[in-house]
Amino acid sequence: MGKRLWMRKGNEMAAKEDFRQRLTNGFARHLEEHADLPWARAGAAVRPFNPASGVKFKGGNVMSLMLAQLERGSADPRWMTLKQANKAGYSVRKGAKAAYVEYWDWGVPGLHLSPAGAQDAEDDETEAQARARTKPRVFYAAVFNGEDIVGLPDVAPVAFRPHELAEKLIAATGAEIEYATVSRLAGKTVKNAVHYSRRTDRIVIPPKDSFKSADDFYATVLRELALWTGHPSRLNRPAEKSAGEGLRTEIAARLLISTLGLKGTAIADADHQFPAVWLDEFKGDKHALFRAARDAEQIVEHLFGYAPELLDTVEASLAANVLPEGGGKRRIDIGVSDDLPNFVPPGAKPVEKAPPTGRADPRWPGFEQAIYETARKAGFEAKAVDPVFDMIEGNFTQIMDGMKSRGTDEDTVYKMIGAKIIDEMTQADVYRKRLDEFADKVRAGAAGVVEPESVELALQETGVRYQQTLVDGVNNRWDNAQLVQALDAVLYGPGVAADAVVFDGAFARKLVEGSAAAQSLADLDDDDDVLMPLGMSAVLPEDAGVIDDERIARPGL
Repeated sequence: MGKRLWMRKGNEMAAKEDFRQRLTNGFARHLEEHADLPWARAGAAVRPFNPASGVKFKGGNVMSLMLAQLERGSADPRWMTLKQANKAGYSVRKGAKAAYVEYWDWGVPGLHLSPAGAQDAEDDETEAQARARTKPRVFYAAVFNGEDIVGLPDVAPVAFRPHELAEKLIAATGAEIEYATVSRLAGKTVKNAVHYSRRTDRIVIPPKDSFKSADDFYATVLRELALWTGHPSRLNRPAEKSAGEGLRTEIAARLLISTLGLKGTAIADADHQFPAVWLDEFKGDKHALFRAARDAEQIVEHLFGYAPELLDTVEASLAANVLPEGGGKRRIDIGVSDDLPNFVPPGAKPVEKAPPTGRADPRWPGFEQAIYETARKAGFEAKAVDPVFDMIEGNFTQIMDGMKSRGTDEDTVYKMIGAKIIDEMTQADVYRKRLDEFADKVRAGAAGVVEPESVELALQETGVRYQQTLVDGVNNRWDNAQLVQALDAVLYGPGVAADAVVFDGAFARKLVEGSAAAQSLADLDDDDDVLMPLGMSAVLPEDAGVIDDERIARPGL
């Protein structure tokens, strides 16, 4: 078995439920209490995706995140890790709780982590063949909802007309659909019936004006189309009246509805089985929900196969929410002020939003060489200075022209800028070492007392606030005493002197309690029947419903 997070219960150590069991139990409880699936009354209009990695979640991960989103009452379909949020320049709201997603490793060279022996595979073996001969190992990531990411821009509005796309998808399938208020079903005349028959391969559904909303109408047609794909001439699934088929159909319908940006709820088929029968699928098999989710993804892929251009339209809309490569607009954390235009003499007209043409300036090569030489003499590697060039590039010409108007020669300007940069980098390096020493002391004091995963998350958050304080200090021209006081407040708390701190388990617990990400782990108590799915688990059995998340197609890339 792999690494698990354990919790103390009296004098015993008890493992919590694993990720799949936790999610299965959550769905089972909802079925028992409400006789329907969690999204029957409300649902996300866009399926979950990660704006940092550009990945749309699939299979069981969609189930996990949709359930978590409903529990939070959130309309935001975006989920990202703490590290991704921090890298992009954002932070996690204090008190936010993480949800979890699965990732797998097949041991295939080039795919995640390759175990010993994987390199012995045939050189001409395809990825699909390599996966077929191996079993995946599963590991997990904690992700936070977009509404809990402070500073994350609003979700870009859907850039297509959901009803129009739904109409086109329905037409593209060529399915035989009868829109009738009154129809014959099992020898009886019924009103407003929703039905699909494999024997006749025909869908019967009331006209659009019979529904409470157009969204409900399209949601219902999509649900029947999901059933329609089970016909022997298509995906050839088991009989439509089975509990497993009903569950797969409902999940597929929700995926279709959310993918197309609809907000409706599908009206139950006349042969719809009472949802409680799905409990039999879950009992004693924590993989059943994931197998159903995998098959539901196949249904969605089959239907969009009739009109792949529609899926391209949806993907383009999602891609508008993907953050730029390398993160967002966060400023570099080396502690160097980006207000170098202060070298411009008083009265000089500022250039607003100057285009980044500094490297095209004929004076740039001399400037770059001078800064590299200054950095080398100060003991810094070239790569430590490279981010500074990107920061200065947009204002380089303005700085040089301003100093030229004062009669200052180029070499003097290079020395002035170089001295300022190196001085601030040197000071920032001293402060970073203080942070590293702090982290080492916290880890030592927490050993054997506080879960290491929680400690690392708390230290990561502290590091982000510490670096931001460095930047604030430079930008606001704090003196050394002011900056040290502000940095100490980040590390030890307001008004606490560094030499008064005892780095023991109590201090580590206090640090964890102040961390949003760590609290998503630490807040859970012994009465919570949920898993902390951290680290590597055991190998999954065959037919465990494993399916990869998928990158969002980005037009032009």
